[in-house]
Amino acid sequence: AIGLIKYNDKGQRLEYRNYANHSVGFEVAVYTESLLSLPG
Repeated sequence: AIGLIKYNDKGQRLEYRNYANHSVGFEVAVYTESLLSLPG
């Protein structure tokens, strides 16, 4: 499994573990990634 650790805009620690059957968790990780990519 691949473990990803990120921080959101509030500095909160987010930890995602991407498993083959956990598509929802993967989508959340991608969603957060897109938010961090937004300007401003």
